[in-house]
Amino acid sequence: MNKLLAVFGLIPGIQVVYRFGVELTERDFMELTPEQYEAYRRKVGPTNQRIYRIVLIEPSVIERTPEKVTYELEVVTEQEKLCIVAAVNHIRACSKELDQRDPTFAERLAFLRKRWPSEVTGVPEEH
Repeated sequence: MNKLLAVFGLIPGIQVVYRFGVELTERDFMELTPEQYEAYRRKVGPTNQRIYRIVLIEPSVIERTPEKVTYELEVVTEQEKLCIVAAVNHIRACSKELDQRDPTFAERLAFLRKRWPSEVTGVPEEH
């Protein structure tokens, strides 16, 4: 039962991985700088958690003026980061039968998309 609960706990991480379609590892997260923490606090409110930006995901421009450009970063908490990394490991483990072909991560995602319900992947079913 605990193993099943652990897998259910990975669903938010699996959905993030499917949303971006990239294999995220520990090194793909960078803790916010003091300036970024301040911007985060202004937008979201105070936090006592460590916050990380996902470095593989390009920031979105949310405002552009002659004086400055404001970007929005994809950020996650420490707990979310750990969940995403665990989800990637779970995806690799569940697609092990592809290993003999040396699959890309995109191929692993496509393989599992056919086997997992859309509620797990967060991706609508293909018809």
